[in-house]
Amino acid sequence: MKFTESHVENAALEWLAGLGYGILHGPLYGPDISLDGTAPERLSHDQVLLVSRSLAALERLNPQPPKLISGEIRLREAEKAVEAIA
Repeated sequence: MKFTESHVENAALEWLAGLGYGILHGPLYGPDISLDGTAPERLSHDQVLLVSRSLAALERLNPQPPKLISGEIRLREAEKAVEAIA
């Protein structure tokens, strides 16, 4: 049997439900970030890191990064990091 993202997602949802959390579905509760969704955030299902969200979080955590870490250089480094993880 192939182990897929849906296996992990379903296990996590079951675990959270067991802790008393509810599960909300549909466009009213968040964007559809799947490849064919209304707000896609990845280039393929193999891309496990959501780069734009990760960069936004890094900018919130470190609002004044060194000048070298900006623009094109930052994006290239993020892409290398994603490739290294994948």
